[in-house]
Amino acid sequence: MRNKIIYAILFISFIITFFILFLTTDFYIPERKPLECKKALGNEIVKQVNIREMGNDTIFLGKRRYNIIESEYTGKPSVFNEFKTKISRLKLAINEPYVIDFRQTYDNMFNFENRTIIVGDITSDFGVDNPINFTSEIINFEIKPEDNKRKIYEIKYENIEEDEITISLYDEIRKEEKYNFTFELNGENCKLKS
Repeated sequence: MRNKIIYAILFISFIITFFILFLTTDFYIPERKPLECKKALGNEIVKQVNIREMGNDTIFLGKRRYNIIESEYTGKPSVFNEFKTKISRLKLAINEPYVIDFRQTYDNMFNFENRTIIVGDITSDFGVDNPINFTSEIINFEIKPEDNKRKIYEIKYENIEEDEITISLYDEIRKEEKYNFTFELNGENCKLKS
């Protein structure tokens, strides 16, 4: 009987220690690896958009999308919220081990013979598909659904692997997928997969 009590106390101590370590450290969350061919990937994506688009319009490419979250809750995070956050980070690191550093992937503006492509960010309300603003170092403007003359595309990264990346371009005004690309990555080189 005495051994069972000692084992129970050890087991409970182990569980409590594990839970405290889980909440206070990140040693068990794998580091996400940045892709090697950052600049080549950005240049190739913009080049493929330029090849496929018609007309002389300026194209606005959103390299990422931010959701605006309004909250008036100022209390301390609970243990359960912290636990859920850690689990989410762990799942993300396991399911998507590679990451793109957007600061080093794209230039702000690309000039071609017949058009200019400006790269920036898109913001929207949290949980709503309606974008609010396009922001870049070149230009900032409000996105209006009735303004169907502008070409505003969001780059959606569908699958990121060590040697291959699949993206789609989503037209923010017309609410439709425009293009899909798969690129082969090889060190510092990147090319469209045929």
